[in-house]
Amino acid sequence: MMQSLSELANSPAPEAVLQGAALCDKAKQHLLEDKYTAALEAVMPLATSGNSLLAEYATEIAIFALDELVDQYYERGDYQTSLSYLNLWLTIQPRSLYAQIRKAEILWWEIGDAKQARRVYRVIAQKHPRCLEAWIGLADIALHLEQYRRAYSDLRRAWTTLSDPEWAYPPTREIVANVLESLYVLTARLLVNLGYVQNAERILLQGVERIDAVSSYVLEELNIVRQLLAKSE
Repeated sequence: MMQSLSELANSPAPEAVLQGAALCDKAKQHLLEDKYTAALEAVMPLATSGNSLLAEYATEIAIFALDELVDQYYERGDYQTSLSYLNLWLTIQPRSLYAQIRKAEILWWEIGDAKQARRVYRVIAQKHPRCLEAWIGLADIALHLEQYRRAYSDLRRAWTTLSDPEWAYPPTREIVANVLESLYVLTARLLVNLGYVQNAERILLQGVERIDAVSSYVLEELNIVRQLLAKSE
């Protein structure tokens, strides 16, 4: 029994834990100094090691740094670097709905890669069928490609999901309002393309009524629809 305890005490585990903790402390200090790349480099070996005794803690630090780096490069317009950090994020947290949606949004909104963005959105929708952002993204791409049957199906799923959604972003009032605005606008665009311009106007007016203080996004779309109605008279 004593021999067994002595062998355990003589194992490399105590030293490994101390070294890992020291790396995490160093990374935390880097975060305080806004040195996000240095923080990430310090903890990634721990975060990606399945045998690390501090992997969970290191992963938390890494994700904080990655979130900051994704935003920094996004704001600079360096979308490819943002994507590379999101891909790194997904290697250590593959189920992160937020990281997956951010990746799809950058691929579609900023890079314009409909094929890749749709692929990511589809994977999300399959694994998270109540994710509103995924169905809205799929509908937006389908409308852009003039695939109206698919857009109708995706929008129908989005509206149905609205009663019990799973959110990629924290559902603040601003986020929820933005999602609802997208739903109303995309639905109106589909109706316009199907020839139901008056119905499109009605849908947008419902959005204006139900969403207090709508953004210019909805109002501009309403103006476009009204111009189409005026031309048809």
